Amino acid sequence: MTFILLAATLMLPALPPAGHADCEAATNVALKASAERRELAFDLAVSATASNSVEVALGRDADEDGDLSRHEADLVVGWRCGSWFVVDGATGGRTDAEGAPGERELHWRSWASADDSLRSVSAKVGGVELFPALAADPPRCAYGCGWTHMKVVARGVASGFGGVSVTESGGKFGIYLR
Repeated sequence: MTFILLAATLMLPALPPAGHADCEAATNVALKASAERRELAFDLAVSATASNSVEVALGRDADEDGDLSRHEADLVVGWRCGSWFVVDGATGGRTDAEGAPGERELHWRSWASADDSLRSVSAKVGGVELFPALAADPPRCAYGCGWTHMKVVARGVASGFGGVSVTESGGKFGIYLR
């Protein structure tokens, strides 16, 4: 997953290995909240199968325990058991798009204006827009300048699942997950 930021790059270790193929591995990444951030971009590369799951959650760690819990996530995007999905943390609303197994990469882009109103959202795989309804009417959850944490969770993914890097600069931040 790639989030585009304008500044330093933080390289993080690979996700910790799961003990068994059906177990979950997770890592949290602290982000610098910035009122100036206006762009969110990430690429999520996954060996998609009908039984695995990789998701990225973004939000504010309200209890400051270093772990972005489900109720603290504003936006969750990923692949789960045969489909791509987006979850709005505020409403619990979920949007799904069927996917095909194989090596896949989701490209997410959202931009916000200076007054924090969302201007656009795009989520594409192979150049095809996955969630046309979100692109037509972008939800507020698709962009958050107050986000302090990103959590990556992988389930049923081979131990060779890569790592996470975060780059931050100016009004942008980028995250790359492989």
